[in-house]
Amino acid sequence: MESELVLHNGGCHCKKVRWKLLGDSDQFITTYIFGTHTAKHTFCKFYGITSFYTPRLNPDGIAVTLACLDSGMLSHVEI
Repeated sequence: MESELVLHNGGCHCKKVRWKLLGDSDQFITTYIFGTHTAKHTFCKFYGITSFYTPRLNPDGIAVTLACLDSGMLSHVEI
C-alpha cells in the first residue's frame, strides 16, 4: 500500500538534539487516549503495534518501542 511521504521534525525536549525524518504521513496512525487524557497511545491502524507514544509522566516527551527500531540502529541499550 503506497503512502505519501512527508517530512517529520523532532528531537530532544531541550532542543539540543534535533532530527528530520522523511516518512509516511499519519494516515495509518490512530491514537487511544483515556483517563487523564495526558498519555497518548499511538497504534498502527493495520496491525495494532504501538511503536511510540506520549507518556503520562512526561507529556513533552516521546517514548519509542525499541523492538520497532530497524535492525542495527542501536549498538547498546541500558535499562
